[in-house]
Amino acid sequence: MRNRLGSIALLIAASIFFTSCSRLSESAQNVKYATKSEAPAVCKEIGEVSAGSLMPMFDMTSVKNSLRNKTADLGGNYLVVDEIKNVPGVNGSSNGYAGSGRAYRCPQS
Repeated sequence: MRNRLGSIALLIAASIFFTSCSRLSESAQNVKYATKSEAPAVCKEIGEVSAGSLMPMFDMTSVKNSLRNKTADLGGNYLVVDEIKNVPGVNGSSNGYAGSGRAYRCPQS
């Protein structure tokens, strides 16, 4: 019984680890992004997006991909990444990364 519980816990931990690696969706591949800047004046802000806030993500690329995916889900095609930060864990170790930004819809060129 004890060995079975350990196996179940390991399976759950592995599932969480691999789902924290965010892949870029097909629609998000068209989302352009900028870091700590403003969107072009012709773009309309459609919402704020965040990633890794409840469960930190494995790396910064996963956070950026998740932000781009969420921008695409809102119907946006431009993302301003405001922040990607290290989430501190116990004893100062890293728990992963979290980020936030603003989604925009810009005219297609």
